[in-house]
Amino acid sequence: MAGSPIVVLDIGASKVVCLVGELQDEDKIKVLGVGSRPSLGLRRSVVIDMPRIVDSIRGAIRDTERSAGLKITGAFLGIAGEDIATRTSRSTVAISGTSKPIDENDVDRALIAAEQVDPPGAVTVLHRFVQSYAVDGELVQNPLWLHGNRLELETLSITASSQACTTLRRATEEAGVEIVGYILETVAASSSVVTLDEREMGVGILDMGAGTTDLAVFNGPLRHVREIPFGGDDITKDLSVVLSMSPKEAEQLKCQYGSVCYH
Repeated sequence: MAGSPIVVLDIGASKVVCLVGELQDEDKIKVLGVGSRPSLGLRRSVVIDMPRIVDSIRGAIRDTERSAGLKITGAFLGIAGEDIATRTSRSTVAISGTSKPIDENDVDRALIAAEQVDPPGAVTVLHRFVQSYAVDGELVQNPLWLHGNRLELETLSITASSQACTTLRRATEEAGVEIVGYILETVAASSSVVTLDEREMGVGILDMGAGTTDLAVFNGPLRHVREIPFGGDDITKDLSVVLSMSPKEAEQLKCQYGSVCYH
């Protein structure tokens, strides 16, 4: 059974992309519309010209509205940048011991306690991922239905600069769209291409954009993310200088012959 349309907006260094999808049966997504415009006014995920980036966002949204045949008023925003950081925190809650087993309410209390731990600095929490559970100091994979006196929870928080989030929110609101939530772009990419078996075995995903390269490392749950200030535009510039050609020719050369595949 189809649900309400979901809108995502990706404001990248080279282009702004807006996509509308609808959740179908068996967790399949049906793409209803997509729009894209060159990203103007942005450098390495940092807004340097607000009016120009607003125009790019507005154009991508209008293209998507025409493609999907619906009006867009809200969207999830994909976010990246050098100020992405991670922090591990722990929380502990008392449980009923041997009188009754641990249930969902106990786990929820531990999760709520973890959310009360504010990361230092002016940051916005994008995601929290559970790293491990422990009952009375013993690590467990799933605490449900176990007995004990103390439930401990370790979480990984992923944060972004509050200033960067506020700036991007203002830009999208100027374009007529409300941000309903943030998604780290590496997390979204991992959800699309990394299988459960690969996560359990241990795997890394490297997502190279025009301005930055994003790294995510899994060993079971997500363990680490890193934003590297190096992207495809840097390769194009290097080719242009070394080979004494225009940036346009260097970009064409990179796209036609560039490869990181092992043969």
